[in-house]
Amino acid sequence: TMEAILAALPKQRQTFLFSATQTRKVKDLARLSLRNPQYIAVHETAKSATPTKLVHHYMTVPLGQKLDVLWAFIRTHLQQKCLVFLSSCKQVKLVHSAFSAMQPGVPLLCLHGRQKQMKRLAISAPTKLV
Repeated sequence: TMEAILAALPKQRQTFLFSATQTRKVKDLARLSLRNPQYIAVHETAKSATPTKLVHHYMTVPLGQKLDVLWAFIRTHLQQKCLVFLSSCKQVKLVHSAFSAMQPGVPLLCLHGRQKQMKRLAISAPTKLV
């Protein structure tokens, strides 16, 4: 359990906990593992944490049509930056390879967690990410 892991840690330690979201589980973990936690919020005084020019889109698509719809979306948004999330590194590699071979008219960049940190950082101003 989490309590057992925390009990095995030295009493004198410095612990940092970073979380993009403050869910109930993250708050419980902070309560269990941190003394006098300090919360720092990036957009604490902003009305919204989402940048004003950022537009979110989502679609519910049948499984067999997902790649076709994604391809159509990319092809119709060539002048805009697009970030696509997939559920695994393997899917990212497959979609990047297939879409790159079909030459969408813009460069596609492949970004996933199995890449070395320096390679991920090199993709800093992408046109399209798949």
